[in-house]
Amino acid sequence: MPNIIPKRHSYFGGSSPSIRLLLLTTFFGGFLSLTSLVGQSDSTLAAKPFHEILILDQPVGKAGYTVWKPDSLPVQTAISLAQRLFFEGTLNVRQYGPGLLASISSRGVGAARTSIIWNGMNLQSPMNGTADASLIPLWPSDKLEVFSGGVSAALSSGAMGGAILIKPNQPDGKDGLGGSLAIETGCFDLFSAKTSIDYRTTDVQLTLRGQWQQAKNDFPFYKKDLAGKFYKTRQLNNEQDKLDVQWFGNWQINEKHLLKAAAWRLQAFRQLPPAKTESVSETWQCDAADRLSFAWEYALNKKSILSSRIAFLDEFIQFYLNGATERSNAQTYLLNTEWKQSLKRINWMTGIRMQRLKAISDGYGSGIQPFVQNRPAWYATVERRGNNRWNWAVSARKEWVAHQHVPFTWNAGASYQIRPNWFVNGHLARTFNLPTFNDLYWKTLGNPDLKAEKGCSADIGGEYRTALFSVALKSFGLVVNDWILWQPGTDGLFRPSNLNKVSGRGIELNSHRKFRFNKWHFKVNGQAQYSVVKNLEPTTYQLPYNPRWLASAGFWANYRNVSGIYLHQFTGSRFITNDQAAQLPAFHTGHLFINYAGFKIAKRQRINLDLVVENIWNQQYEILANRPMPGMALRGGISWFW
Repeated sequence: MPNIIPKRHSYFGGSSPSIRLLLLTTFFGGFLSLTSLVGQSDSTLAAKPFHEILILDQPVGKAGYTVWKPDSLPVQTAISLAQRLFFEGTLNVRQYGPGLLASISSRGVGAARTSIIWNGMNLQSPMNGTADASLIPLWPSDKLEVFSGGVSAALSSGAMGGAILIKPNQPDGKDGLGGSLAIETGCFDLFSAKTSIDYRTTDVQLTLRGQWQQAKNDFPFYKKDLAGKFYKTRQLNNEQDKLDVQWFGNWQINEKHLLKAAAWRLQAFRQLPPAKTESVSETWQCDAADRLSFAWEYALNKKSILSSRIAFLDEFIQFYLNGATERSNAQTYLLNTEWKQSLKRINWMTGIRMQRLKAISDGYGSGIQPFVQNRPAWYATVERRGNNRWNWAVSARKEWVAHQHVPFTWNAGASYQIRPNWFVNGHLARTFNLPTFNDLYWKTLGNPDLKAEKGCSADIGGEYRTALFSVALKSFGLVVNDWILWQPGTDGLFRPSNLNKVSGRGIELNSHRKFRFNKWHFKVNGQAQYSVVKNLEPTTYQLPYNPRWLASAGFWANYRNVSGIYLHQFTGSRFITNDQAAQLPAFHTGHLFINYAGFKIAKRQRINLDLVVENIWNQQYEILANRPMPGMALRGGISWFW
């Protein structure tokens, strides 16, 4: 298990020597590399495009699906996936507080049914089926896509409601050595530093990047006393440290062979603040994760590629509460081989995958013997793409898991241009989701007889789009059978069971408009979603913490070297209990991002300035009951690129 020390002041001292060395290399290597760059002329770094055969990170047939690509924020600040989707998207982000546990739910089906794919690897934990979105950093160059709708046929278990695909993107540019260094500070003792180093030739591309962030997060909020009067206090026991180091490498051996590798080390210490109704206690959580991936791509010819990937994911958690520390460790081993072929307008891909999951936890009472699950699978996708009026895609998957009946899953989607700039599209999918290790093996409470969840999802809609304007309206529906739910028994203890059936339906609206006035460039976009997700057995209530309304809007402006964007987010009221006896009120927040990129200190060096104002209207709100979120907060940063 990774070495981790449960004290913030000894956080770096608790890291292994190799990690400390990697951290020092990341943050100070930029200064060493700068000396080799200063004084070089552009002629010594001639531009040579890096030749990539093809990226094969579990491709998904997009035809018929709702796919959202967020606009790039104008700032170079470090931001987590949870923050980005909360600020800008219509996915339901459930967050305990800034930097604390955050989960993402698409179309109301929950985090265990919404996959997060990073560099082709599913980050959902085998233990609880979720991925902590607050621990997933997004760099400005990363590519982000959000799929709404069931994609189990392409991405396996955990993608019944949708999927979030993150592709770390190595920057383009001239051959040679380059990089960046940025620092940021803000309210509540926030401080972060990040840097990246890039090396590029015709055949090799290497990127090393890392960031460290700490915050006290002692923000003020209002609390009610026993007499019912409100008074102002501060959040306690909420300090955080996070360290994140990533490395990527591509090596073009020749025209036919490409090797790719990626490594990601994450380590975090977070105190867990008390709820409004709790007294202060020393509660904390330590997270550590290692993710490794190696891939080989072989071009049989110009239109056919064979690729293989080996990946390893290791996740370790320590949780301290009431004087006791609980430890858990989960590992995922992945091996897959796939063949992709292009024939005129038809692309098809088929592959086989072997996945092995292991988990051991104090909560399982299993001693030193881990629980193991093997998941061999076959999958295939056929899609038709082109500039004509008709596009479609079909995917299929068959997966085998011991003691589970996994259905044959598939999805079919299509898009048709009925007239210039007018399109109709839709999809239909058969989906599944496997019970997690916690569901099956939690000591005295788990249920090893749980069945896999099975469901269907569909949507249909229309879109009008031009280069400067678009508007899309889509309706969707989903049904999940054998829904796994933890609920109390006669003894008051929560246990999982397949007692429920869930049905959901809703409408999504997306629009954007670009325009220009003299040297000013503007862009306006908006999104809204209305959804009803109900538990049909034994009740017909809206599922807890699922708002009927979600909406967001953005206004982007650029003038020469100055860029800014204002993002406004709205979350409707949410029931917090199964019987709908209590609910949280609706809330809205606004966030402002400003960047100035006008400082050039040398021919090949520049400095950017960033300013971020979060919750600019100082809204008092809660995402989860009795878990306050901070009011208005400022942070600013400076970035140096060479």
